[in-house]
Amino acid sequence: MDIINKRPEDVLKPEFVKTYKELHKDIWYRLIRVNTSLTILEKIHNFPFHLIYSPQDNIFWAMVSWNFFDISILFMNQLTSDSSDEHTINGFRNRILKEDWLKNDVKEEYRKLLRNIKLDKRLEPIQEKIKEIRKNVIAHRLLDSNRASVTNVKNVTLGELHQLSEGIKKLFRSISFVVEYDSNFYTGGTIEGKPVKEDIDELLDLILKHSYWLNEPEQMKDFWPDRRRSRSKEEISELNEFRKKFGMPEI
Repeated sequence: MDIINKRPEDVLKPEFVKTYKELHKDIWYRLIRVNTSLTILEKIHNFPFHLIYSPQDNIFWAMVSWNFFDISILFMNQLTSDSSDEHTINGFRNRILKEDWLKNDVKEEYRKLLRNIKLDKRLEPIQEKIKEIRKNVIAHRLLDSNRASVTNVKNVTLGELHQLSEGIKKLFRSISFVVEYDSNFYTGGTIEGKPVKEDIDELLDLILKHSYWLNEPEQMKDFWPDRRRSRSKEEISELNEFRKKFGMPEI
């Protein structure tokens, strides 16, 4: 049987099982926060706020987005490479071997696992970006050599954060005996054959449903024919697409 499919009690010496479970749970909870934050960021990123608010009026959701971005950076760096945090995934993987937690009959199999499951080297540039953002933007505000401006750092995209997250989840699987762990509070699923609607989707739908942009034809009924003529075909098509979603007539 593959070592990953064995229980902690089957592969670890009895005196290390409790420590393993506590430290594993700590990593798991941090990974959940990362992936749930990225899910929320993705939904915010894809929502048509530009149709509902002007940039200066979209303060709340801009702050929500920035804060989820920052916490994702902090936890991803903490899980993979933070020198100030001893409890990284790789550190925990290596500790299991170095501190002789394993029973003798599975040590070689675990060594083989460590050799075969590593963070993809193609993710290293992304990892370096988040280290710099964590160090020079979030945790500290470092000035350039002339002390004239804040140090510039390379930005990281949401797509890159998702890529690194997938790499981290692969590493986490290598220390998770027996169980395939969900790493997101949003677990999906269906009820009576329909996808479960998450709370973030409910909230964003309420904003859209009650927005002036969606309800302008009714709220400005007398002026709508003129206003409609000033809109492009693409704008009208987009408006009708969202009106259809909420059971509203096309305009």
